[in-house]
Amino acid sequence: GGKDDLARGRPRRGGQAEIDDILADPDSGAVIAIGLDDSGLVSRIADAGVPAVLINGMDRSMRIDCVLPDNWSAGWLATQQLLAAGHRNIMHVTLPHRLTMQRRLEGFATAMTEAGLGFDPARHLLHLGETGFDETQARAAIIAAHKAGRLLDVTAFFCSSDMVAFGVMQGLQSLGFAIPDDFSLIGIDDVALSGSSRPPLTTMRIDRAELGRAG
Repeated sequence: GGKDDLARGRPRRGGQAEIDDILADPDSGAVIAIGLDDSGLVSRIADAGVPAVLINGMDRSMRIDCVLPDNWSAGWLATQQLLAAGHRNIMHVTLPHRLTMQRRLEGFATAMTEAGLGFDPARHLLHLGETGFDETQARAAIIAAHKAGRLLDVTAFFCSSDMVAFGVMQGLQSLGFAIPDDFSLIGIDDVALSGSSRPPLTTMRIDRAELGRAG
């Protein structure tokens, strides 16, 4: 999900307001935090001294065990797919407030630089800013970018998640463009809906079940 989830002892779900209570519970045995990037909360879990693991999240101080995919390589490989297909004007659509998305952006920027194309945020980056991550918001962002003339030379989009890609696809189609005839897209995650979209979404597969098992 989009919110931070924690389980401790008996499975429990909670946001930031409940984390202190969870950590203070004397019956708790261990903490599993899913998608947690807030450094302050990570520190509070580490300071509590309980067994803990972050899944699809990262403790940069390495006090807590973490299980996460190589997001840098995922971004680099996704960009390589588009470059191999002949694309040179590629736009990355993202909301890099999470470390996960920052790493995917860094992989994209490195691939573009290694290909001799450089990385210019003004040309190659569509930052969703406050618009968020879901399809409707990404759809609005791509329509606004088209109206602003930012897509004139773009031939392909690398989207930081499948949900972003769905919104980009819907926005382009609402403008009368055909996918993949007019634009190519690639996402990351391989969510269940990726094979059911029209057309099916090309995506980098993240094995979430394996992340959970390892955690």
